[in-house]
Amino acid sequence: MRMEMLSYEMLAAVFRSRWNVTPEQRSVILGHGRQLLGFLHEKHGFRRGFSILLEDSVFQYAYVPGLSDDAVMTELLRLSREHSVCTTEEMYPMIARFADGYSDRGYSYTMIKRVTHTLRCLYVFLDMHGLDYCPEVSWEWYTLIGDKDTGSLIDPDNEDICYAINENDAGSDGREYWRYA
Repeated sequence: MRMEMLSYEMLAAVFRSRWNVTPEQRSVILGHGRQLLGFLHEKHGFRRGFSILLEDSVFQYAYVPGLSDDAVMTELLRLSREHSVCTTEEMYPMIARFADGYSDRGYSYTMIKRVTHTLRCLYVFLDMHGLDYCPEVSWEWYTLIGDKDTGSLIDPDNEDICYAINENDAGSDGREYWRYA
């Protein structure tokens, strides 16, 4: 297989497969895979989300099995295109700025880690399905993973997690958005 053919579905299949190794060995193998995929992102433009997906704490929220329902995907694509705030590539650097804003406002380390984790999971979900960031798709994502234990994620009902994309973040058109993460 050529590396250019790598896809989220292939990585998900590897992640979900049963390996005849100990949990510690599996963790080491996935860690090396993340490092390789991170290198390939930096040097060859592979998708950033490939390495993030292979984290146990991200995979369970970013990968939504059975999302091939045409009606659901059609609606997510429609919402993404009609209400787009930014692309996933524009969103990723905002995650760190968002965490910095939490830190500047005196939020605890645990809350900062939770919000960063939530946004990274959302980022991978969006990138995996070719969706732009918008609050409506974020809510749908949270609904889709709702049957999982979401204790490590930020509840989207928390209105304190709104953020602004100001003219510096949104580009030269100067649009300003207040949206829920």
